[in-house]
Amino acid sequence: MKKLEDIEALDAQRRHKLRISVKKLQYACEFFAGPFDGRKRATQRKYFAKILKNLQGSLGDLNDI
Repeated sequence: MKKLEDIEALDAQRRHKLRISVKKLQYACEFFAGPFDGRKRATQRKYFAKILKNLQGSLGDLNDI
């Protein structure tokens, strides 16, 4: 979240590194999904995963521009 606060100031290389970090966070969330099987937690996890996926896509679009 701290890195996202100054996203306008990031150059293409740093945005790419941020995108990789988001991707790693997304994989970590998927890896640790097992302990969070409850209905409410599963819903929250899916919502968070969707946010990460959208963020990763947006960062990729920024780099493509």
